[in-house]
Amino acid sequence: MKSTQQVKPSEFSQLSMVDKPGEEKISENKIIVEIIKKFTQDKKYYVIYNGPMKGIYDAWEKAAPFTHQSKIVHKGGFLTLEEAKESFREYEALHPEQTLKRADKAPIQVQRTGIMRNIPTRVEIKEKKRVCRSNLKETLNIVLNWTEEKRTSLGYYPIAKEQLTKLDSLMQ
Repeated sequence: MKSTQQVKPSEFSQLSMVDKPGEEKISENKIIVEIIKKFTQDKKYYVIYNGPMKGIYDAWEKAAPFTHQSKIVHKGGFLTLEEAKESFREYEALHPEQTLKRADKAPIQVQRTGIMRNIPTRVEIKEKKRVCRSNLKETLNIVLNWTEEKRTSLGYYPIAKEQLTKLDSLMQ
């Protein structure tokens, strides 16, 4: 069986055709530029315009997990990175209220409301546990001025009052 199909020269075999006699000589630069264009045309860029993961992605697999929310605006199929960047800039110019930076957002401590405000954060707990002169003096005053009325209202009482009186004399 004879094959009737003729083998077409690929882009890479065209480089070897440059020096063949009788063939039209093509400059190596033009061939390289054509090869680069074909490789970049296969690659598409995707833009997520808003949301926490907004930006330009070079593969749909990277951008897809962040597009499932209903308010996320995205577009794909840009052939060049420049087109994608230009589209992203145009969207930011048209929708400036959605382009808040993280630094512009309110800090976490300000956002705490209601019951959450009463729950101490880890930083506040560590600060209370840290031993310093003011904390020690405050605790010492509570223990030294302890009465049965405080025990009934607070529900606990100090154990070693004698040891703390020695600390009081050292602190003054």
